[in-house]
Amino acid sequence: ELLVQVDYFTENGTLSLLSMPWFRSRDYSQPDERFSLPVVISQERFVGLSEHTRESLALRYATVLDDWDVGAYFFHGLDKNPAFEITEQGQGQAIYSALQQWGLDAQYTSERWLGKLEAVHRNHDYGGNSWAYTLGGEYYFYGVAGSSKDLSLLLELHRDTDAEARENQIYRNSSFVGSRLAWNDTDATTLLLGALIDNGGDSIAIKGEFETRIHSQLSLDIEARMFVEQQPQQPLYLYRDDDFIEVRLTYYL
Repeated sequence: ELLVQVDYFTENGTLSLLSMPWFRSRDYSQPDERFSLPVVISQERFVGLSEHTRESLALRYATVLDDWDVGAYFFHGLDKNPAFEITEQGQGQAIYSALQQWGLDAQYTSERWLGKLEAVHRNHDYGGNSWAYTLGGEYYFYGVAGSSKDLSLLLELHRDTDAEARENQIYRNSSFVGSRLAWNDTDATTLLLGALIDNGGDSIAIKGEFETRIHSQLSLDIEARMFVEQQPQQPLYLYRDDDFIEVRLTYYL
């Protein structure tokens, strides 16, 4: 994939034009692999634009107003988040749709608080009009128990009305609660623990991440996901058998 970006800087903000001249379809895991759908995705369909019309364009304006970082953008092109359907032959098909999307993002930063809002309105050729937002906040406790560690509490609210066309949309109506512990050491050690809770049912997904550098050229990352209390009518039910623990060692030359 190729992204071309041109920025125009002014005293009042930055205007950016982004062009993605090609579109690469997503790769899908097999049903027996982690984070996969229960069927093999073997076909593609393009709605609203020709399969050979792959260019997408975005225009964005961003500025800073006191303690606020604010941005707005417009996107026109192909949506890389497809809908899925089962064909008459029982095969999975990914449906890529033409998309026009308006977006707004704002972040407020103070000494202990960080708040953020991301909101979009979409016009799909497959699925019609929809809107979505993520509203979140993070509060910091510095020097926990007289140590050099910092603890932050996180809360996010997710809402997405595009679920009718995309039944795998796990953020249709959910909340994330968690905490992050930072050691503030030279190894950049952090621990994140949290849970994604479906507000419309009993579905819960637990997430854990640990990162540290164990050598000047070697880092360790541990990530764990558990999907518990999944209900058949909830989108997380698709991933009910995808619990995993992943350990990554990265060597830097």
